[in-house]
Amino acid sequence: MQLCMSNLMKNMLPVLRVKTLKGEHNKCKDPCGNYKVSATTIAFNFKEKLQANPIYKIKEMRVDMKTTLNINAHFEKCKRVKRMILEDMKDSFCDDYKKLVGYANALKGSNPGTDVVLKVSRNALEDRKRKFSRMYICFDALKNGFKNGLRPFNGLDGTFLKGKAKGQLLSAIGQDSMNHFYPISWAIVDRKCKASWVWFLKLLQKSLNINSGEGITFMSDMQKLLKCTINS
Repeated sequence: MQLCMSNLMKNMLPVLRVKTLKGEHNKCKDPCGNYKVSATTIAFNFKEKLQANPIYKIKEMRVDMKTTLNINAHFEKCKRVKRMILEDMKDSFCDDYKKLVGYANALKGSNPGTDVVLKVSRNALEDRKRKFSRMYICFDALKNGFKNGLRPFNGLDGTFLKGKAKGQLLSAIGQDSMNHFYPISWAIVDRKCKASWVWFLKLLQKSLNINSGEGITFMSDMQKLLKCTINS
């Protein structure tokens, strides 16, 4: 019995028949939307941006995803991604605080004469856990610059830290002969109060050997708390 090759191929292979052909596809969905993209992939692409800007909004994230990666992710998924990144940042912040003692020792070792004071919370021994409270830094080169070349002037100010790590930054700024700002010392404290300012000014007084402060002009932005601290 002889078999026809065309009949054999017809029986073995599936047949595809085009019944209707539409040349234009104006109402088709975006084939590159990629709604099923994983949260891990999104976090990998947007981690650095969220680290640089912790208040980065989810709405902005979705717009950037569409323009840069051509991805349409649901709002809830983006919300979950942001929470994942922030939690990871929180863990990294905790790890960085554990390195402060080594950082302080490294500053003293590489910059002889530098004043670095690190203080933990009062309840550290009771809680059996070291918790950051304050840190003061004044480089030896900055101290010598103030004593030998700067005007007898000190500008004092403080600002709140609004990032992931809360607290307040206290600073003392000098002025050179060209009216340029000259950083002298700074400190990170856990909260803004008279005790924090007293602690900072006593360390500044010791670093610069200014004793009672005679002959030096102190300027502030009229903070009542700071004014009372200087007068005392």
